[in-house]
Amino acid sequence: MVRYYGSCFNAYSHGILQVFILRHVLMFYQGTQKAIVERPKSSKRVNLGALHPVLSRIYQARGLVAEADLEKTLAQLPSPWLLSGMEDMVGFLVTALKKRQAISIVADFDADGATSCALAVRGLRLLGAGKVDFVVPNRFE
Repeated sequence: MVRYYGSCFNAYSHGILQVFILRHVLMFYQGTQKAIVERPKSSKRVNLGALHPVLSRIYQARGLVAEADLEKTLAQLPSPWLLSGMEDMVGFLVTALKKRQAISIVADFDADGATSCALAVRGLRLLGAGKVDFVVPNRFE
């Protein structure tokens, strides 16, 4: 039984990590390169002056002071390879897929944990994993 214990990331980085791991497992496992295609930017432009004052203060407190700061692209994301153990994790999943081992995802209780768990289970099944299951520990025990 192979178990994957996710680290504590926020919803955005956790989801990106799951997608990144599954993408690279797919590349190694099938020997193909899949390109990530960026969606075209929306024609709607955000104007910080038009936002609710509370949102403006939050964005400014986080260093977002110009309209361009609100537009993030995939190219601006830090490399997931900077996370410690990434190469080991990709190799671990490739081996588990090749040997058709059972894989269990241990999920978190909140929305980002449930979403990343569903994404990981579905992605691993699409990659041909033998048995993929998930566990959500009881937070009250």
